[in-house]
Amino acid sequence: MTSRKHVSVLLILAPVLLALACVLPSTAGLEATAQGLLARATNALGSVGGLGTSWGTIEAQATHILGTAISGAEATLSGMLTKQAAIGTPPPPSADPETASISGEILTTTSERPALRLFAREVVLGRVYSVEVAQGQPTFTIDHLPAGTYVVVAWYAPQGVAGGYTSDLTLAAASVEEQDACGHALVLVKVEAGQAFTGADIRCWGANFFTWITPAP
Repeated sequence: MTSRKHVSVLLILAPVLLALACVLPSTAGLEATAQGLLARATNALGSVGGLGTSWGTIEAQATHILGTAISGAEATLSGMLTKQAAIGTPPPPSADPETASISGEILTTTSERPALRLFAREVVLGRVYSVEVAQGQPTFTIDHLPAGTYVVVAWYAPQGVAGGYTSDLTLAAASVEEQDACGHALVLVKVEAGQAFTGADIRCWGANFFTWITPAP
């Protein structure tokens, strides 16, 4: 009877230890222990081979207990590893927390959209940042801008007209009066680090915004 109990215990412990060793690489020592238990169980099986039906009952019980133990261990360990992975994973960083961006729509009076250049001029230091806008593209974004206050202008370079982000809603400044009004209607855009300003729509085409394109000396 004692031999059968020992064999049952060995049959239960050895596979459980093997399962733990597979799930947790840091417990590789469990594998050697489990292998030794399996060897002992195999030797013990040879000495109890004549137990007949009673041994079959013990084996069936051991198999049932073993399956339950392994399933429970794997589920517990899987949950622990998942929780630990979640705790150890930092949140994704923002796109560019150190700089800002300004974007908007290029408003025109026609369906034609030639390639142009967008400029954001920082009004305190006079630094100018620019981006090329491809032909047919209706929107723009100027990114990697340091925090500051900007005006935004556009130019159909090298010989076309200029436009800007203005409080004046005129699309095309045809008269001198309209050009003058547009030239004094540029909106100051203040952005902080990490901010994405939207809605800087370009209009007032034909006004003189060229002084804002040239960087300060």
